[in-house]
Amino acid sequence: MDGQSWCQAHSARDASGCKVLSITGLRRVCYVFSQASLSNAFFCRYKEGLAVEIVVRQATEDDVTELATLNKRLVVDQGSRNPYTASEYENRFRDWLRGDEWNVDIFVDSEGVILGYAVYTVQQDYYYPDQEVVYLRQFYIDRPMRRRGIGTAAYELLAKERFGDREVAVDVLATNPDGQKFWAHIGFTPYFTSMKKR
Repeated sequence: MDGQSWCQAHSARDASGCKVLSITGLRRVCYVFSQASLSNAFFCRYKEGLAVEIVVRQATEDDVTELATLNKRLVVDQGSRNPYTASEYENRFRDWLRGDEWNVDIFVDSEGVILGYAVYTVQQDYYYPDQEVVYLRQFYIDRPMRRRGIGTAAYELLAKERFGDREVAVDVLATNPDGQKFWAHIGFTPYFTSMKKR
């Protein structure tokens, strides 16, 4: 996804009183604007002058077909052995959306085009049951959107909007070195290694 590091961040209020988080990177400046809406918008302004607005929203059953397509791409990209068919992915998303355990959010641009999605739950910490931890089961940015800062921006927006100050745990397959690099890039560190013998 992205290969660049943040080097500075600060928050302030603009002339209208909106809180603005400015994050300056090696090639870009990103802004988060607080808005009186369902979601905050995240703008990534690039050296080349491009700008992408990212909004996070809750998925609905109308999104299931596209979510299933993205999930299949995630499985391929990370080298998973998941044998699900398209209909099985769709049914699983429907179950998640109808249940209480999993949250499914979608990242879209200003025109409503889906950039990626996330599936996560908030659960008790195993060792400290008085504390909550976010288990981020799936986080995916579609292939054409990668290496443009969108993955980092989407995660930061998701964390700000949904996770609060909770710790976040992710599983990254050994067959997914790009995923490992991405998570390390945004500050995640290895916690344990799961091994298998065939």
